[in-house]
Amino acid sequence: MGIKLKPLNQFRKVIHYSPNNQASVSGSLGYFMIRGKEENSVQGQLHSQIKSQVHFNSYVQPEDLENEFDHIVVADGHWSIPTRYGIWQEVMRTWLKGGIFAGDFEDDTLQMWLDNELTKGVYIYSAPYCKNKAVIAHVVQNIEHEELNHYWHRFLESHSILKKYDMLESWELPHHAGNVTTNRVGKIYFIGSAGGGVEPFLGFGQFNAVVTGVMAARSIAQGIDINLLLRNSKKKNKELSTLRPLLNAATNKDFDRLLTVMKTPGLRNLIYKTNIDIIKLLSNSLKLVLEENNKIPDA
Repeated sequence: MGIKLKPLNQFRKVIHYSPNNQASVSGSLGYFMIRGKEENSVQGQLHSQIKSQVHFNSYVQPEDLENEFDHIVVADGHWSIPTRYGIWQEVMRTWLKGGIFAGDFEDDTLQMWLDNELTKGVYIYSAPYCKNKAVIAHVVQNIEHEELNHYWHRFLESHSILKKYDMLESWELPHHAGNVTTNRVGKIYFIGSAGGGVEPFLGFGQFNAVVTGVMAARSIAQGIDINLLLRNSKKKNKELSTLRPLLNAATNKDFDRLLTVMKTPGLRNLIYKTNIDIIKLLSNSLKLVLEENNKIPDA
């Protein structure tokens, strides 16, 4: 797409933890990127490449601009505007609590915890900024805001996080994943999270945010229907959505057994180092675990 972004670091190892098991894989797995206000974050790098003027700290709604502009792009990272326009279909509702921690970290390693007692079918992860600083993010599904601290402190205590690391700062925010029935209503385009770009499996959306932004620009410049340009992205999100009911139905024992399946010789290489359909493979692996326990959910 002609957009050049410099990663923070190469991603060479991932360690998956369940309550009574763990599985890891090493290799050239990808890259770490930063989100936030830092100059080298994805947002910072994109902003440095924009030639147009950006008006920060301006609160507007699409209808406030309709008489001034031929095209309006909603890219505010939120679901409220597409909800108001009647195009939002929610798939997953979570709260995110995270912190920046100082300590000793492997700067090329991602850690991920699967534990229903702590996340209700989602996950916790640790990703490094460098060898002495990392972000730990805790995502919990289907809880009220006032319950969030309880889950966060249970994780910190049960894994002795504050004994290993010093917490420098923390934050929290609601995080919803969903689809939109259309990415355009009249002259208004919906992209990123507001355009259904957050995938419903792990809740990531940065890659889709960039892709949908480019496709909105192409739609405006070339007069092509944005929904046609986003067909492949929507198809992949739909495939990912088939994993969400499986994860919701899984228990901690299922996660223990899933990691055992992942340790099957050769399977990790198939998942991480080939072009095989990873989503189908993971979905079938989890289905196999659940079928043995007679717990396959309705789609």
